[in-house]
Amino acid sequence: MQTSWSTQFLATVSFALGFSSTVLLPIDLFLTRHGYQNSNDDMNQNDDEENFTMLPWHILFWSTFILAWAVLPLVREIILSGEFTVYRRFKDGIRKLLVRHLILLSLVTIFVIWLAIHLKELNVIPVLIALGNTYGLLLVSLLLGYGLVALPRSLWRQARPEYELRKVYLMAVKADDKLFEAVWQLQDIEYKIDCAVARIVDLDENDKNELFYKYCVNELLHGKTKTAALTPDLNMRRTANRNQSDDEGDYSTIFDQAQRPTMKELVTLNKKLKRAQENVFHAEQRWNGVLEKHHFFSQIQLDNVVPLLNDGATSSSMVAGASSGGNHIRITTDPLLVASNNQQTCRSQMTRMWVRYFRPFVYRCLGLICATMSVAILWSEATLGIRYNLSPFALVQEYFGSIDSDRYDILFQIAALVPLLYMSICTSNGLFQVGRFGPYCLRGNRQSHGVALVFNAQYLVRLQFPLAYNYLLMLKYDTSETAFSKFLGQMNVVPIFGKSFPVYAPLLIIFLCSFTLCNIYAKLMNLVGIDHQDALLVGDKETLEAKVNEGKTLLLRQRNYDVSSNNADASRNNNESLHSENGTVEMSERKSLNTSIV
Repeated sequence: MQTSWSTQFLATVSFALGFSSTVLLPIDLFLTRHGYQNSNDDMNQNDDEENFTMLPWHILFWSTFILAWAVLPLVREIILSGEFTVYRRFKDGIRKLLVRHLILLSLVTIFVIWLAIHLKELNVIPVLIALGNTYGLLLVSLLLGYGLVALPRSLWRQARPEYELRKVYLMAVKADDKLFEAVWQLQDIEYKIDCAVARIVDLDENDKNELFYKYCVNELLHGKTKTAALTPDLNMRRTANRNQSDDEGDYSTIFDQAQRPTMKELVTLNKKLKRAQENVFHAEQRWNGVLEKHHFFSQIQLDNVVPLLNDGATSSSMVAGASSGGNHIRITTDPLLVASNNQQTCRSQMTRMWVRYFRPFVYRCLGLICATMSVAILWSEATLGIRYNLSPFALVQEYFGSIDSDRYDILFQIAALVPLLYMSICTSNGLFQVGRFGPYCLRGNRQSHGVALVFNAQYLVRLQFPLAYNYLLMLKYDTSETAFSKFLGQMNVVPIFGKSFPVYAPLLIIFLCSFTLCNIYAKLMNLVGIDHQDALLVGDKETLEAKVNEGKTLLLRQRNYDVSSNNADASRNNNESLHSENGTVEMSERKSLNTSIV
């Protein structure tokens, strides 16, 4: 499914702005340090003139605020709308966005009035900033508490192919079920569209409203044809015995069978059709991702003689040597594909050396480095309420900042960038993991749908300022003169939210880290039914073993199907080539006979 260039551009700009504070804050800290040292010589120096990041902070905050609360939600509603024209989709998105924001605005207005009575003054902008950052700090605490444990643990597990392969088997069961469910839902909505169109008769070509109605019906049918010709693998998942009313209720109770569908009913059908098509697309991408991971980790574990990623030929050249024995899958390859060392390309040799000798060591080292960073961040968060500064990041920055040297100035900015960058990676990783198996999953190679791009961009731009605010609190040394603190320091006028909450909210990070470390987080995800990667690993030993065996069977069946399809295509191409050669020979013989007769 294609995503419009305007949506891609908007998402790209939003992602760029979402990570801008990670680069801007270390510069702000350095300029503040530099201005503080210079102010010892000139007490009358204007710090605002020295720190030029004040204007970029204002521009960045309000631009991301508008994107996160107005532009991106509107674009998301427009994409999900079932209307048939751009104007109607825009109008429908505006209406839904206004209803949602009016409810939110009424709550904020009540709070601002109460606060004005309590403080005997009116502070609208500081209250908005405080509420936005309070909401963001809650999200940061939830995502960072998960990411600080999940990221190093994931890197460490990547060094164990047998563990990752077992997880792939569990993922295969879930992905196969989701793909079946997505195809059946699409089949249901296609049936309902056919039934609705069958009730449309006697359209008046001279009536303007009837012409627009006909246009909407044609657009609905055109949208249906986008997935009418599914791949052979998806078509096999269709069923003729599917109850057409399993998920939507009895069809006769939804639409009046005696009359043709109204415009509202056509819009509802179009919206459900778009959602069903997106679900099929995401379920298919998820299944293909499982197949790729299975091929990759099975090759590593079994130490296959065929080099991995041999110029892109290995994955497409696997032959029918897959067999099942007991509780394992044995994968063999065609002896003709096994090349000698002289025939191997430099790229394939380097890839094989990386996978066999260096990959486990590198991933374990990265896992240890990330685990060390996570422990240091958790220690800094845990000591926020203590009077003394025990943050290792603050101590390193103070050391580099106390030395007047250009080389140490660069080291100071690097020391300020590294922990903030790591925290941003952990937070974004937690955000992307939440929607990993749903319609908001981001995928590479331009395979992410517009809804997924807008959703992740919307929440990413909301998180950067609360994350930077928490980072400054974590440093524990005086950062009140930074342009960032002067801009967001107005939060102090708001009781509870502005003063106490930012200090005690990071304790939630430690609480969630312990939950993630003990797999309680995964059990909760499994209990509430949220699709999450860690939730797949929850269960008793017998249940997990049964799912692993089922996953092996599914992957083996898919491999055999792919092999038979490739063999059939190769045989068909050979027959076509043979017929072409025979035709050429017959034509040559005819020309020779004609020449001899002449």
